[in-house]
Amino acid sequence: MTSLLLPIYNHDTSRLIRELCRQAESLPSDWELIAMEDGSTLFTEQNRRACAENTRTYHIYNKENVGRAAIRNRLAEKACGEWLIFLDCDSSVESPLWLSRYTEAIAKAAPGTILCGGRRYREAEAYPADCQLHWLVGSNREPCVGPDEPVRNFTSNNFAVRRDFFLSHPFDEQLRTYGHEDTLFGFQALRAGARYGYVDAPVVHDTLDSDEAFLDKTAQSVGNLAAIESELLPSEIAQIHLLRVKNRLRAFGLLRVLKGLAPFLLPRLKRCLLSPQRSLRAFDLYKMTLLSTLF
Repeated sequence: MTSLLLPIYNHDTSRLIRELCRQAESLPSDWELIAMEDGSTLFTEQNRRACAENTRTYHIYNKENVGRAAIRNRLAEKACGEWLIFLDCDSSVESPLWLSRYTEAIAKAAPGTILCGGRRYREAEAYPADCQLHWLVGSNREPCVGPDEPVRNFTSNNFAVRRDFFLSHPFDEQLRTYGHEDTLFGFQALRAGARYGYVDAPVVHDTLDSDEAFLDKTAQSVGNLAAIESELLPSEIAQIHLLRVKNRLRAFGLLRVLKGLAPFLLPRLKRCLLSPQRSLRAFDLYKMTLLSTLF
């Protein structure tokens, strides 16, 4: 059996649920879909009704918001499938072959393989005007997933893993806020013997955060990155650009200088990032300045 697992927070996932069920009905093997609300207060009825249309689809409502890491662990515990396919609720599956490509890759996967399908973005004009910062960063900085190169910086939006492996190596539930719970899982999985594989099953990032919300999540993400550094090996830290630069600045005594400039720099960088003059360079400096304040 294959388990399709959707962690949901305040998102209308009914269209995605129906599309996954439509594709799953043609699978030669058994399947289930579990949609689990993580303390949602919006769209829960739409999602429940979509799940009620198929007897192999289950809607579970958690009143408490437990966070991005814990909700995935809860889904894995509820699942019955040998393989788990996790998919973020703000994704859009546009290929009618999406699920069949995953099941074909699963059938050929060696033990310990984690399959990654990746994510792509529409053109900038397809998203609201106040979401352009998220589009700029996401479309240029999403980890690369492709057949001819390794998966860099594992992300949890679209991947498949054996249930027994995942239950033995779950997400770290100490990370309750947004960001880098998948970075930590990715490295811990590699230490446990996992290998990453590519499957030609990308999803579209359908709903982006507003510029203000994206900056709020960026601050949470930087905080989580600082929190997990002590749990990473030196070779793993070297693979994370922001930590690598931070440690270089510290070695030259410049991290303290940047921290001193933070009260001056951060509001100015934020204004730039919320304006049409936003840039990836300004975003990188914003994150580095945020990180400097945490050490």
